[in-house]
Amino acid sequence: MHDFYRCHTCNTTDRNAICVNCIKKCHQGHDVEFIRHDRFFCDCGAGTLSNPCTLAG
Repeated sequence: MHDFYRCHTCNTTDRNAICVNCIKKCHQGHDVEFIRHDRFFCDCGAGTLSNPCTLAG
């Protein structure tokens, strides 16, 4: 279970989820929204967003 966020700056959709670590690092300073505490796979780390994840690899 993890905190599930969306990034409005990166135009994420209802189908995207971003973890708290990526919100703090990759999306720092962006317009983000906490959605819920849930099970999910981080789309930032999966490379499905327009900006590459700085924590992956």
